[in-house]
Amino acid sequence: MFTITKTPILILATPRTGSTVLGAYIKLLCKKDIPYFQEPDYSGQIEIDKFKEYFDQSKDFILKCHFIYLHRYGPDVSKYLLDNAYKIRIRRKDFVKQVASFCIADARKLRWHFQNAEQLNFVDTIPINTSKIKQHIAFLKYANYKLDHAPVDFDLDLFYEDLPAINDAGYYIAPKPSNYSKLLDTIKELVQD
Repeated sequence: MFTITKTPILILATPRTGSTVLGAYIKLLCKKDIPYFQEPDYSGQIEIDKFKEYFDQSKDFILKCHFIYLHRYGPDVSKYLLDNAYKIRIRRKDFVKQVASFCIADARKLRWHFQNAEQLNFVDTIPINTSKIKQHIAFLKYANYKLDHAPVDFDLDLFYEDLPAINDAGYYIAPKPSNYSKLLDTIKELVQD
């Protein structure tokens, strides 16, 4: 699909763009075993400190983070990554489906990723809360805008919709709720307002 030419590898994304599975896939492509850090900033200071400790020792790693939170790693780390890393931007073309994915994960108590086939055998109906959906729309519009206009010279620019099926990276596409069509229709209406 593509060739990575150096490390570290920095994947800059926004939520629900396939960045986690992309990072896992890139790890599989690497000829050597390198660590893959998935949003250490999301898990708090302890995980950021673990990442920074590794960063001080080696620059052979993959870091996936949301562009709007890159500052959480501190100015020295952020500058090094933006100046020296192999930088990948991944976005999504279909904003409505991105919002829907975010709503579904939120309604399922932040079950973002599915790594076992047994997890996929359920059917649920998620609540359609228009005020919460409006919050998600505003947040994702902001995050997408920041990434779209990032003053970064990306080595690779990808869209979720253009990725081939990545079946061997250890992740499954989240199952759709029974009211997925209604959720999409509601989001479409709210995005147009």
